[in-house]
Amino acid sequence: MSKPDVSANSWLTHFQSLHAKHTLETEQNNILQKLTKLEEKTPNNFLDEPISEAEVLSAAKTLKNNKSVYSDKIKNEMLKHSVKILLKLYHKLFNLVLKTGHFPDQWCEGLITPIFKSRVSQEIKLTPITTEEFV
Repeated sequence: MSKPDVSANSWLTHFQSLHAKHTLETEQNNILQKLTKLEEKTPNNFLDEPISEAEVLSAAKTLKNNKSVYSDKIKNEMLKHSVKILLKLYHKLFNLVLKTGHFPDQWCEGLITPIFKSRVSQEIKLTPITTEEFV
């Protein structure tokens, strides 16, 4: 491997100095001060409050039927019916995630299978495409 043309330090100094020459004008400073005062005057703590059991129940009711949210194939109906039994667990789990600020990586993963459509004898046949076919 060859060495990069630009060192990491020169990249850092370049990006740090990008907006260093710009200064705020009087009007921009006034707007910034007004926004800061407004933020201090009316804090919005709603998003920082713990999640209530009522919110968990309400969210469970809004889940769509006949859907599975992840590759484990747990249907939303199962979650809806289990919330009555596992409400304390869900409540504790979601508040733990909120408190720590660590969102489990697996919750961000999804299972999307690309589909290739081909017409075979007047009917559409859906066949999954593997990643090797894209290379």
